[in-house]
Amino acid sequence: MNRYFTFEVIRRNAKVRNIAASFQNNRSMRRFNDQKAILVGAFALIALFALSARADLSVPISPIRLSQIEQSLREFIDRETAGFGGRVDVTFNTLHANLTAAPCANLEPYVPVGAKLWGRAHIALRCEDTKVRWKVYLPIEVRVLMPVLTAARALSAGQVIEADDFLIRSVDITREPNGVLTDPAQLEARITNRPVLAGTALRADMLKIRPVIASGDTVKIVYVGGGFTIASEGRALASAGNGQSIRVQLDSGKIIVGMVRGGPIVELR
Repeated sequence: MNRYFTFEVIRRNAKVRNIAASFQNNRSMRRFNDQKAILVGAFALIALFALSARADLSVPISPIRLSQIEQSLREFIDRETAGFGGRVDVTFNTLHANLTAAPCANLEPYVPVGAKLWGRAHIALRCEDTKVRWKVYLPIEVRVLMPVLTAARALSAGQVIEADDFLIRSVDITREPNGVLTDPAQLEARITNRPVLAGTALRADMLKIRPVIASGDTVKIVYVGGGFTIASEGRALASAGNGQSIRVQLDSGKIIVGMVRGGPIVELR
């Protein structure tokens, strides 16, 4: 009798546990369904908002408005490139006649972050209206035409550039490396440090100062102090041009460093 009673208690306890587990599962299922309903509703709202926003952007810009946009872009580019010097020529793709966007009362051209109005670039136009926001990117090409010095003929390394060795031509400097020369005075006391092909725009990195003292030359050393000057002689240990520093060995064997001041003169201060 005691064993039967014990078995019955165990069986009933198991049934109670099954009922409790079923109840817990039903609660979890209801909670899941509630969360699912919330997510479905949220996605529905997002989709509705997206559709309404798309509807705003489906209003076509009239041909007159397109011409106004292009004029606004050109005026902005003219202002941004005013300090470039030379003649600035800008071309950009015409906005497509089928371009659609919501009407905007406040259009603002700008240069995208990291971009530069130089050579092949991009410019942007954004709508800063309180009701609509959109932006359009346009590829453009900025050409800056300037008179620069170009080699009239092939030049060899170490050559002094005379007046008939160069021509002044209008060149798009956006297609050239930095440092193109625009003034013949920039050639004074300079020689080429490499061969230069005919027609090449001359640049500062193609030239070096023309030496006026060669290694081993006897030079005059001038000591300049407060109200006095002392002169002596020494031997140049390297080649150098005007304004460059040079190492000189004195008769005593001491080595000093001075500044070349024209001819075989080295100045110390």
